[in-house]
Amino acid sequence: MLDDNTTKNNNTTDKDTTKTTTVTPGTTKPGQSDDDDLTEDEKYYKKKAEGFKTSDFGGLKSFTSPFKAPSVVPTKGQHPRVMVNESTLPKLKKALSASQNENVVYQFTYLAEKKVTTGAFSSRGSETSNADRTILCAIEAKAYKYLLTGEKVYGYQAIYALKNAILTIDAEGMVDPYRDYGILMYISACVYDWCHDLLTETDMEQITAGVLNKLGARMEIGCPPSKDGAIAHHNLECQLLRSYLSFAIATYDEYPFIYNYVVGRLYNDIVPAQNFMLQSGKHWEGSGYGPARTYYLMWGQMLMSAMTNGKTQLFSKDDLYRVCNSMLDFLYPGKLEGHPAFEIGDQCNSYLSDFYLLEFFAGNYFKDKSLKGFSELLYNSSTNDYIPGNHGFAWVTPVTYLIINDTELKSTDWWQGRKLVNMLNFPGSAVFARSSWTDPNAAAVYMNMTEFYSCSHSHMECGSFQIYYKGILASDSGKYDGYGTKHHYAYTVQTISSNSLLIFNSDKVKALSRTTHPYSGGQSVVFDLSRYICSYTLDAAKKSKSMNQSTVIGRSYKVDGNTYKYSYLAGDMTKAYDAVTVEEVTRHMISVMTDNKTYPMVFVTFDRVTADDANYKKTVLLHSKTKPEVTSDGYVIVKNGGGKLVSQSLITDMKATVNGGNGAEYTFNGTVYKPSNYDSSNPEYRIDLNPVKANKTDRMLTLMYVTDATNSAAPVKAKEINTDTLAGAEIFNRAILFAKEQGELTGTHSFKLSGDAECYIGGVKAGKWQVTSGGKTESVTVLNGEGLLTFTASAGTVEVSYVG
Repeated sequence: MLDDNTTKNNNTTDKDTTKTTTVTPGTTKPGQSDDDDLTEDEKYYKKKAEGFKTSDFGGLKSFTSPFKAPSVVPTKGQHPRVMVNESTLPKLKKALSASQNENVVYQFTYLAEKKVTTGAFSSRGSETSNADRTILCAIEAKAYKYLLTGEKVYGYQAIYALKNAILTIDAEGMVDPYRDYGILMYISACVYDWCHDLLTETDMEQITAGVLNKLGARMEIGCPPSKDGAIAHHNLECQLLRSYLSFAIATYDEYPFIYNYVVGRLYNDIVPAQNFMLQSGKHWEGSGYGPARTYYLMWGQMLMSAMTNGKTQLFSKDDLYRVCNSMLDFLYPGKLEGHPAFEIGDQCNSYLSDFYLLEFFAGNYFKDKSLKGFSELLYNSSTNDYIPGNHGFAWVTPVTYLIINDTELKSTDWWQGRKLVNMLNFPGSAVFARSSWTDPNAAAVYMNMTEFYSCSHSHMECGSFQIYYKGILASDSGKYDGYGTKHHYAYTVQTISSNSLLIFNSDKVKALSRTTHPYSGGQSVVFDLSRYICSYTLDAAKKSKSMNQSTVIGRSYKVDGNTYKYSYLAGDMTKAYDAVTVEEVTRHMISVMTDNKTYPMVFVTFDRVTADDANYKKTVLLHSKTKPEVTSDGYVIVKNGGGKLVSQSLITDMKATVNGGNGAEYTFNGTVYKPSNYDSSNPEYRIDLNPVKANKTDRMLTLMYVTDATNSAAPVKAKEINTDTLAGAEIFNRAILFAKEQGELTGTHSFKLSGDAECYIGGVKAGKWQVTSGGKTESVTVLNGEGLLTFTASAGTVEVSYVG
């Protein structure tokens, strides 16, 4: 601990912690000032900044890092380096006169000139936090104004106000107080770095002690920042990747132990785990939390890049860029609504401002004109002093905007260059596909075959899908009424809330349940801790039974020019379920566009499930936002917005049961798990499709097509195709079939078509196939990993033979 008379150099292991500068008349040495050269206002605020007792900030304690020392460190004596460096300053000064920054410069100027008499926050009273965002923005703006102009009055005002803010902030009424403490920690880093040559050694000690004791120690991650994990925890928001990292960079010269701990943990623990997850191409926490969590990955990326003048990237640049891009796949075709079309994972009122925050960073950092164009759409609608995110801790201040916004990067329409199909990889295999980015009448689908369930805000929904056509027609259900609530744990995070599969073991209900996670027949919650507590390290994640819960057995797609044709994803999900219940669970999913404008898309799932006991109830799940209709002949019809989904079951006779209205959709095992924020005017519905007869093995084919909600024609019946080896259906000049048995299909097989059709056979072995139809024979090659044989055939008998 340091007292008022102890210098910081006695508390560091680095011998060269003090900058030495030759002082000439009219210049200022770090920590000193020629008061004769100061204006009266500068003298006033300098004196105010010096008028604090070091003891009020707590003693400064160093801590030792258990991690390997980072190989990348700041250049000593070089400031600025927090989000800005010497080479970027000229461009940032020039940007103040850029027309696209005009409104933000006005806000910045107002905040910089705004008189902050003390910077102190008022008493919290009944509020959850007393952190005044205007004061925080003003402190940051004054420090930035000094950095750009050298006018010391702004720097001294920032230092003075910052100290008061550190001493008076109180966010203990918040559920997550680290968010407000983290904002102030970042602004402390900015003041420390941008006003570095105005700071005395006492200033540095007071600010650092205050940040560690008054902010860091009150944050969830702790001080030193040792708590939480490396894959899906709160520390991966602002705490480590923005707040602690920025302060570590700012204070490295004087207090290297902070940097050694923070960046040591990042490189040894966080970065490997995040890079492992990022390789899939999508964020594992879905459309609700994914944008905010990726936004903070961008903060870490940009902080390290600025510190090293672009020479160092914290995370895999290509994978992070792909994740930022794939975030827009959650959105509606042809329009920007107030929330995502595909709501995946916990949804915390996920408005598009969350997406804006991320893409503003990503578009400018990666020099992506369309991502920048997307962010501009939402920025232009903002009239606040800062640009808000749904999460109050994820924000862009005017200063941050001016630093990030590349005025030389010209934006384009946000959909320019975007792919119609995004095929995602291990450990989060999935497919996003749509027929158009600009047409509001486009069809779009999401298919999920995630290999690793990461817990936190993700759900146990391997094998699920969602369908959109003029409205969300096949959706998830369940509400996010708070993390760990009865409804959240019992229903929302579990498989029953998604369009996947249940296999209910009535003999093991108690054994397969946890107190907080009652068993409903979905993917297991009792494998190990990783099913309901996030893995803390990458090594633990790789060893957990949540890893490799599924294996992709086929993936393929086709886009012809600007025309989406089909996409296919299949996987073996057996390991996601309990071994005492199932022997095999596989699902094939395929989306196929038709040439019929009235019925533009067909979506088919084929499930092969073998239970340990024939009496274990199998359920194919389908969810909707509106009340579905079940016709007397078994069709399930869902209407929403301007679209309609018609579903029919083939191969195995199925019975449809609708659960919904007054919370009934959240019922299983006789208990209703209604959310605390349930709104009876906005119900959800769950449709259970169950085999009529009990069999140990069932092959369940569910064929769905989309059409307009105004289409009053009777449902179109698909022609079932059921041979010894193939199961499928023919509809709208499309024949979609699957191998009936486990393993890759080889050999010779035949089936009959009622008319000419494009044909798709899933579950086949890679290699050359010979297709005979209408008296003609052709050779078709299936590539490794595709698992799908596609060809066009004439009416009559079709024969396919595996050549090898």
